[in-house]
Amino acid sequence: MRILAFSHLFPNNVHDTQGLFVLERVRHMGHHADVKVVSPIPWFPLQRLFPRYARNRDVKRRQSHGNLAVLHPRFPILPGLHVLTAVSQAIALLLDAETRGLVRDAEVLDVHWTFPDGFAAAILGFCFGKPFVITLRGHEAFYEGQGRLREALIRLCLRRAAGVIAVSEELRQKAIVQAGIAPDRIKTVPNGIDAKRFHPLDRAASRNALKLKAEGKLLLSVGRLSPGKGFHLLVDALPSVLREFPDTVLLIVGEPDPEGGQAYLEKIRLSIERHGLSGHVRFLGKIAPADLVPWYSACDCFCLASASEGCPNVVLEALACGRPVVATAVGGIRDMLEDARLGIMADPAGSDFPARISQALSITWDSEYIFGKMKGQDWDWCGRNALSALLGFMSPASAGTGKTA
Repeated sequence: MRILAFSHLFPNNVHDTQGLFVLERVRHMGHHADVKVVSPIPWFPLQRLFPRYARNRDVKRRQSHGNLAVLHPRFPILPGLHVLTAVSQAIALLLDAETRGLVRDAEVLDVHWTFPDGFAAAILGFCFGKPFVITLRGHEAFYEGQGRLREALIRLCLRRAAGVIAVSEELRQKAIVQAGIAPDRIKTVPNGIDAKRFHPLDRAASRNALKLKAEGKLLLSVGRLSPGKGFHLLVDALPSVLREFPDTVLLIVGEPDPEGGQAYLEKIRLSIERHGLSGHVRFLGKIAPADLVPWYSACDCFCLASASEGCPNVVLEALACGRPVVATAVGGIRDMLEDARLGIMADPAGSDFPARISQALSITWDSEYIFGKMKGQDWDWCGRNALSALLGFMSPASAGTGKTA
């Protein structure tokens, strides 16, 4: 099967950690099919003045990840004009000779974001007679309350797609209800993990290697520093946790989001100062995913306080390292923590985080059991299931219930 994947978020020589979950699924699909990637790069005059776009001009047009070939065509945008961005991307891809050749050669377009990629793929699919499949990776896929025209275009593209893949059952049900997708045209395929990399290490040895205190409770949270990730909720929970576990330290891994992240970080620092928590919170900055294993292994509990999620890989990675998780009951987290022996779910608003963290620190967790539950959910498993879904959408008679094991 010849597959052309579309994703505006994809690792490149400048932004090497964005869209890693897209890369892994696509790369492992490539073990069983002929897969190529188009990852459009936005461009506009004076973009160097905007931190989010400044280095886009340095992205190479052609790159590769092993045997996976990636093309990075440019398309013009006007920041903030979202519908025009989608139209611009579609036109730029139609005018790019190399992209046209890739589309002509493909049997199906594998699209990883609803907007603007989904709209552009719908136009390309219409012009070249190619079916397309869209993956829903989080609740932001629906862009609710961010413009009726964009919402309408997303619903239209989802309905026109040959099929839809959701990374969580919650997203699948939402698409059925809100976008009117027929249940047999949408399948759930969660993300996978790198099982060779993420596995339990000895806790004491990990702490020693990272120069962390051998004693005391360690909480770990990983993600971009933005309000939606809820780091402020974890900081606000600490005073209550410290009354029961006075030696607790919260480790935060991640860098500020380009849009408002620095202001959010300063807000958290003020909260730390107000609560007198300077000795109980550490910001570790950006750490490459490959280097996170000892940090997961060193902690007593991994925490994620997101307001919304699709299928967060940091939760899968923490579990694969044998660590229990306390996380808000949103998105795919509900599926991941359905087994109470893997962790504890908090209220989506995060109001009960203090109690849930203290509860988790009071339990003796079975690290081997947690690790064992994650053994089968590697990226090859994910790639094979995604490919099976694509094949099913191409052959309507073989479509199943919508759930992929």
